[in-house]
Amino acid sequence: DDLVSADFSLEGPTLLIWGRYDPLFPVSVGERLQAKIGPNAKLHVIDDASHAPNIEQPKAFNAVLTAFLTRSTIP
Repeated sequence: DDLVSADFSLEGPTLLIWGRYDPLFPVSVGERLQAKIGPNAKLHVIDDASHAPNIEQPKAFNAVLTAFLTRSTIP
């Protein structure tokens, strides 16, 4: 709750990559954080991943990150 209730503002494009089965921070936290950041935030949930989607699903993670960084369509 501290993360979502913190007072901050982000103006640039922001990507949140979340593991669907994260036991520490459920997807609902990501959704609340995305809403808090605003319209420039994109939440992408990776299936078959928990707290470390970059390690658990590296191909999916890298595809999403690369698409975001190159402003391509996120798969």
